[in-house]
Amino acid sequence: HRYEGYDKEPEDLNSVGQQIKQIETQKKDNTKQNAYLMKQADAAASNDEANQLNDKAIALKVGNSKLDGRL
Repeated sequence: HRYEGYDKEPEDLNSVGQQIKQIETQKKDNTKQNAYLMKQADAAASNDEANQLNDKAIALKVGNSKLDGRL
């Protein structure tokens, strides 16, 4: 048995490990979405549409930078 307040470190490590996996998965998804948006922007029918897609792609890059900071 684990005493109240003792030997909590393994649980904390597992929790942190799960958080890291979630962040890495989110970064990977953001990178894929970023590439898709950039490709869509290149094929956009208008400059306004291209700018909107590029803005979304940039926001994903910024989001990944923030995730890196959390790691």
